[in-house]
Amino acid sequence: MNTPSTFSVGPTHVRRGFWVILPRPPAIACATRLLAGCLVAAACVARGSSGSAAFAQNAGAKYSTWSKVEAAPETRAYKENLREGGGLDATLRALLELTALPQLALASNRSTIERTRRRMRELLLTEIADEKAFEDASQVFLDFFGKLARDEDADLLVRINALLLVGELKAKDGKPWPPTAGPLASAARDAKLPIAIRVAATAGLARHAEAARATGDDASKALAADALPAIVAILREPVEKDTSVELDWLVSRSLSMLPSLGRWAPKEVAATLPQLLAKLLEDPLRSVDVRVRAAAALGAMVVPTSGVNGPQTIAAIRSLALSGLEGDDAIAASRRLEQEYIVLLGAPDATVAQPAGPPGLGQPGTPNTLAIAEQVGRRAAWRLVTLADAIAPLDGKGGLAVLSTNTGTQATDLAKILRDFGMNLDKIPDEQSLNDAVAAIHAPATGTPGPQAPQRQPKPEEPAAEEPATDPAASPFDSP
Repeated sequence: MNTPSTFSVGPTHVRRGFWVILPRPPAIACATRLLAGCLVAAACVARGSSGSAAFAQNAGAKYSTWSKVEAAPETRAYKENLREGGGLDATLRALLELTALPQLALASNRSTIERTRRRMRELLLTEIADEKAFEDASQVFLDFFGKLARDEDADLLVRINALLLVGELKAKDGKPWPPTAGPLASAARDAKLPIAIRVAATAGLARHAEAARATGDDASKALAADALPAIVAILREPVEKDTSVELDWLVSRSLSMLPSLGRWAPKEVAATLPQLLAKLLEDPLRSVDVRVRAAAALGAMVVPTSGVNGPQTIAAIRSLALSGLEGDDAIAASRRLEQEYIVLLGAPDATVAQPAGPPGLGQPGTPNTLAIAEQVGRRAAWRLVTLADAIAPLDGKGGLAVLSTNTGTQATDLAKILRDFGMNLDKIPDEQSLNDAVAAIHAPATGTPGPQAPQRQPKPEEPAAEEPATDPAASPFDSP
């Protein structure tokens, strides 16, 4: 999974009334590729102001800012003691609980809350020689910030960062610290918590899932005991109008964890998961990308005895593919109409290629032929190839085609069309490729021969793209 390793939550990141979690610039640069990870998860506006009672802790703090804690003599003593193999005695524990960790909530650190959160881990949880001392210090972090995240009297922005910090705690080997998985899963599924806090918890839990998948079956099996109940609870939540964007993000992240963890589900959960995923796939209230991810998870987990209606599911995938493409086509048509209107008015615009020479008022331009953004085309490519793999993976193992024994080759034929035209869209992400894909997917349903993807070539200055990634976490458009 491609969850950003560092999130930023602060007053400068605001989108339509929500605090926004953004990855750092390197992740944003990578997001133009389909192998990039999640870009955005929305969170609620932090309650109150910097002068509220929730921030009135500065007066009682020993040090007024985190930078002063970093330079304090007792902090240097803490580092030296633990670096030399000492244990976390009562004095060092008190430094953490009473002096250092409360800094996250101070108003004086508000503008640098992300740096404060990062530096706490870097300064206080590294270079600890003794294993028990490291575990003890990490447990203090977990207990303190886990409690702060659930403190309803604390400012919401502080609570979000507290749980983000819990999700960022690492073991000595650099992997997520295992004891945080349970508290993160508990917060992720707790519908009574503000959804912003649940987003932070799910981001941390997703790190655990990614690390477990890379480590092996034993790690995934251990994590599944904590994570699966939370994942299933999130998938079962009804869509609420006020939080549909944020819930989409939670469901997307949960679906991306399922393929590696679902195989360890208890029998009673495993018996109902396929039907739950099929219901998500067919739910018109869900976003297109959530439904694509549901198809991917279902294709990875399904077996002939799953109790899922194969022909109905394949038909739902065909309809979903068309819905996504036709939505993009409508956007392209609207953009093209706007460009033509601008040209008629003679107004210069960033989307209009102006003729050579000094531009003048009323001078007509030439409409830009690129009516859809490149990333929209690549998103469509990711959707199509992901749906193709959900039906019939290239390795021939599993997929929804195993459910369609009474439909002849319709399932595998559809998978080939989706993959071929998805690859074509990834290579040349323009409106013609999009329209070619729509026509091809429509053809089998009307009984006409399925068209072949045209042998078009990218422009000389545009190198041919790689095959679109089909990991459910790989799309740069997974954030609602």
